Amino acid sequence: ETGFLLPPGDVEAWAAGFKRALDLTPEARAAMTAAAAERSRRLYSLEAMTEATLAVYRRLLAGEA
Repeated sequence: ETGFLLPPGDVEAWAAGFKRALDLTPEARAAMTAAAAERSRRLYSLEAMTEATLAVYRRLLAGEA
């Protein structure tokens, strides 16, 4: 798990989310932080974003748009 999905504008859900985060053990928080950092590097690194952009151009050039 890399975090919590909370609906925008729902103050009660956000309060519950913060409480849930604060209730995690230090080990669970560290694991969540590490998982989120790894996911971010995997999905949003320069290499990943470049490959995703090139894939779009490849599809466009192949007429698959």
